[in-house]
Amino acid sequence: MKTTVFLLAGFGGAVLLSLVLIGVFVWKDAKARGMNAAGWTLCAVFLPMFCGLALYLIARTGRSAARCPNCRERVSADFVLCPFCGTELKLRCPSCKRTVELGWKLCPSCGTELPQRTPPVVEKKEHWLGWVLAISILMPLLLIGMLALSAPFDHGGFSSVQGGPYTIEELFSMQPELAEDTAFNEWLGECQEDGAYLLWNQQMLYGKDGEKETLVGYLCLRGYTDAELDTNGTPNYWGRVGLQLDVTATPDAESEPLIWFVRLRANRVGKPQLLLNGSEEETIMQQLDNGQILSDIIEFYILAE
Repeated sequence: MKTTVFLLAGFGGAVLLSLVLIGVFVWKDAKARGMNAAGWTLCAVFLPMFCGLALYLIARTGRSAARCPNCRERVSADFVLCPFCGTELKLRCPSCKRTVELGWKLCPSCGTELPQRTPPVVEKKEHWLGWVLAISILMPLLLIGMLALSAPFDHGGFSSVQGGPYTIEELFSMQPELAEDTAFNEWLGECQEDGAYLLWNQQMLYGKDGEKETLVGYLCLRGYTDAELDTNGTPNYWGRVGLQLDVTATPDAESEPLIWFVRLRANRVGKPQLLLNGSEEETIMQQLDNGQILSDIIEFYILAE
């Protein structure tokens, strides 16, 4: 809820900022072109989905913002002379009087060498236009993104189960075939330092609720006693559910290693998160790959759900 409120507040602020920028741009640009600044500003700001801005950009076509450097009257971009004071507005060849461009050394009409001069009129550069157009394009995309974040996908429900803690001997007596599981025993042999270790993988398993993605994992705790495990599913915005495992325990170097079995079922399963006494410092997670499958020692729970 807090995330949704934050996103909506951010979106509202971005919309307000873009409307202010559009209003200032249209007001200044319309005044420079001799158009109705107040009317076009209201149109650009209040018409939805930037339709007013689009109409203004169409309407201003052909309305130059250039001014005569002498009398400051508004002039068209194709004027050679100012119609109000006669000031030369474009560079001309001193011989044939045809207009020439800045940087030309020879007149293309008569071949006369041209003196290097500064043009009398510099067109007004529209520094704001690029920013305004960028905002007009990005704001709808930002709206779509924020709506997607504020309305997450439905994860369709999930269930989690845990079993344990067991000593290694108890676990093997309950599930003799686990003692022959190569991947499990290799992982168990790597759990030598004090801390929490998680071996997990994803499978497609059938249950009373049909076939679903299932996270199957084993948690080994070494060097701790009085341990408790709390498991919970954590849905994200994209409909994927991760498994969060919180272990609370007291350090004890002489204690036996403890093993838990954990499982999470959902339409889409994400990565797990492992915490030991609220920290990730002494935790290691390993995911099986290359098609290896972990033994599910409490399959009867699936059919009972």
